Amino acid sequence: MAPRKERRRQPPRAPDGGFRNGISEDPPLLRIYFPPNPPPMGVEVVTRGNRGPVSDAPEPLKFFVSAPFYAPLSTRLIRRDLDEELRLRINNWRRDWRRNLAELQDALYGLQGGEPDERAGQLHLLARQQARRLIESEKEADELRTALYNISVIGSDGDWNARREWRLGKGKLKKPREEIALFEYQVLRAAVFYLEGLSPEQRLLLREMVMELEDTIFRGDSEPLAAFGFRFFSPHTARIRLPDTAPPDLQDKFAVYTAEKNQIKAQIRDLIYELENYVLDSSRKKACEALAAEQAEDFEALAALAEDIRHDLARLPEFVRTPMPKPLPAELEFLISKFTREKQRLQNGYIRKLRILRRNNPPPRPEAGAEARAAWQERIAQAAEQLGADYKREVAGELRELSRDLDVIAAGIERATGEPLEEGFGSSADSFLTEFVAKRRAAESAFYYETAVLEPGLSPEQRRLLYAAAIERMELPLPGAELQAYRIPGTLLDSPLR
Repeated sequence: MAPRKERRRQPPRAPDGGFRNGISEDPPLLRIYFPPNPPPMGVEVVTRGNRGPVSDAPEPLKFFVSAPFYAPLSTRLIRRDLDEELRLRINNWRRDWRRNLAELQDALYGLQGGEPDERAGQLHLLARQQARRLIESEKEADELRTALYNISVIGSDGDWNARREWRLGKGKLKKPREEIALFEYQVLRAAVFYLEGLSPEQRLLLREMVMELEDTIFRGDSEPLAAFGFRFFSPHTARIRLPDTAPPDLQDKFAVYTAEKNQIKAQIRDLIYELENYVLDSSRKKACEALAAEQAEDFEALAALAEDIRHDLARLPEFVRTPMPKPLPAELEFLISKFTREKQRLQNGYIRKLRILRRNNPPPRPEAGAEARAAWQERIAQAAEQLGADYKREVAGELRELSRDLDVIAAGIERATGEPLEEGFGSSADSFLTEFVAKRRAAESAFYYETAVLEPGLSPEQRRLLYAAAIERMELPLPGAELQAYRIPGTLLDSPLR
């Protein structure tokens, strides 16, 4: 008997078997959110806090900006169909992730100021102790990535590629690769989250390629970051800038490192382009697993070269490291977290009421004229002011409780840091706490980033852990939604968001 052939998945069609306006109506395309790009080391970043909301990205995604399941999770959250089993697995993964980070953080804090060789030796010991747990954590994250978009779980395939009918190098896209870079960019970016068989190193390196293509395709007239001296280093997607005083032998080592990394990148990129000719998902996975096994030694050699470069960088006086902030007592961390959550809950309550007010009082039509528009704006402003006053009375008891919590937190911060708060801090409500948390997160982020990149003695898994923590603490604005790829090659969005 001939072996059964695996069927190629076809996009679902409308009830009449056709497509309306080139887009399948049954079911609609799924929304997908991709994470923000990590910035170079040492640059000032715009955070969500000082930029405000820029998308409707689900709030929980902020805790998973470096997780390999970010994009598949986003679709499940926006559809609100995350079952209890997956929710529990994600929470358990997050809990273990934080535990591993805290253990590493405590060791790093205790080793601050020690001799470099002694510090590296102690970190080697910790790396061996954490190795199994960190490898298991990365394995579980990858399995969650698959489970979150798998067709048997979601009910309709959440894969970005599930309904894509165009392929690189075929049909309208049968052109030289430099002419279809936009479409290759889309395929590579989706592969980070939806292609099976890749290793954690390959997924991060793939994100580097995506960032490079993005810098080329969407840059416009601006200069690429490389023109300012930023170069990708380790962990992958991290970028640093060598000082002008770096000795020639260090610059040569870095050039060799970049060349070897680019060679690994080219192999991954060529394979993904070639996979466009594959019909079976199982064949794609096997091809990726084969390349992952083949490149394992290459990644080890690259990590060894990066470690050699780190020892050279540690001797440069220009690389002054950010000290790690003194850890806050657990009970104070809990109080700050609780206060922030409660404050956000009350703010969200007011925002919901304000949205209802606006929905029930739509603006006049354009033909009504400027006078009618001005009168509407005045009515809305007065109603919003009254709404705010009414809401404050409604939650007055909760506000008083928050104020008491704020006093306790202020006293705790003074004791923990040894630095008295400025006199009259209470006059600006809780702005002092917002500023304290923002400064602390920025200091922690800088420490984690620099340590992940520059500290000798850490394992690749520890570096990825610290680096992920650094990016999370930056509170980067989360990009908005896109749709699954479909029939029409030409833009990042194959159809308008609905």
